Amino acid sequence: DNLIQEHVDVRTGAMVTRVDASKFYLKDGTEIEYGLGVWAAGVGPVPLVKDLINAVPEQQAARGRLLTDEFMRVKGMEDVFASGDC
Repeated sequence: DNLIQEHVDVRTGAMVTRVDASKFYLKDGTEIEYGLGVWAAGVGPVPLVKDLINAVPEQQAARGRLLTDEFMRVKGMEDVFASGDC
């Protein structure tokens, strides 16, 4: 609610295809004008993470990020931990 009051437009799940000096262009054709634009985007996993996801059955539903338990242990592996952007 605070962001709305401050006129901050938050979009999730929107794919940005192009950015210029005054607009974001989304895949669905939407154009968003901005004065100050902040874009937080994900990138694909590094090769090691891809390999772990493909090799460990418990990771098959990971969708590009390692699945962990509440202690950051990688599900399906012993003594392997993940933190950060994994």
